[in-house]
Amino acid sequence: MATFREVKRTKGRSVEARVYGPAGERISRTFQTKEAAKQWARKMEVDRDEGTFRDPRANKYTVSDVARSWFQSIDVEATTRVDYDSLWRTHVLSKWGTDNSTQSFRPRLSNG
Repeated sequence: MATFREVKRTKGRSVEARVYGPAGERISRTFQTKEAAKQWARKMEVDRDEGTFRDPRANKYTVSDVARSWFQSIDVEATTRVDYDSLWRTHVLSKWGTDNSTQSFRPRLSNG
């Protein structure tokens, strides 16, 4: 169940909406009006209940950001790293490098 609270800002007051994600994590967002906060909270709760929830905080990272972190974490031979880097630059970076990491790109895969 969503909760709402009034927040004092330098330019007046806002309303903070808080909801819980599928794993029980609290997610909050601030709005100009209580009605806007309620609409956002309702959508988040419906998405959570229907299994289509995507954490709005997750959109901060691109596919390139995630890949860069993964490349730094793997322990492989230098030649394998060179091969991975070449495959990444040739086949992935130009198509999905700037996409948000939470976007699904499976339907866009092709053999061509």
